[in-house]
Amino acid sequence: MEHARCPYVKENAPLPTNIKEALPKDVSIKIQQIHDDGSLSAEQKMERIDSIICTLPENVIDQIPDPPEVAQLPADVRQRVKQIERQQGKSFSTKFEEIMKYVDTLPEGTKSAAKNIFH
Repeated sequence: MEHARCPYVKENAPLPTNIKEALPKDVSIKIQQIHDDGSLSAEQKMERIDSIICTLPENVIDQIPDPPEVAQLPADVRQRVKQIERQQGKSFSTKFEEIMKYVDTLPEGTKSAAKNIFH
């Protein structure tokens, strides 16, 4: 699998305030600890963060704001990506592959923008 990038959590940066505020305090602390753990690869971090997010109730997940670059995508694209991201029982890498397959079906301009976000 090519390197996957999570638009919600930036490498070497604190968890964005708007995301931190949307999550229960204990969850945001756990995610920040994973994010700051230098012994984990980017893929391992994303897998662990995804496994935490997937345990949250839908109403909490709904409160997590889209990153600015994701918010620029058409609403139907954002909705489909969210559906893929929320699939229970699938690894982050499997979800990422599904997102990239979906992105490949998009019109060229949208596809290019999405590939720059989810690469």
